[in-house]
Amino acid sequence: MAKASKAVSVVELRENPAGVVRRVSGSKRPEILRELARGEREIAAGRGFSLEKVLADADKVLARARK
Repeated sequence: MAKASKAVSVVELRENPAGVVRRVSGSKRPEILRELARGEREIAAGRGFSLEKVLADADKVLARARK
């Protein structure tokens, strides 16, 4: 069986957020999942952030997860 990629593109996240969440749900990064879920709720409520802010926040979360 092929090993699943650990990278998620912004395009994939934008086009299929639920699929991305399902794919990473078995990972050891629950904080990322919480942030994705929060983002989905904010989008549904008509709120949001710039792509630059989202990517910067994601970089911070990933840096903490690597420690």
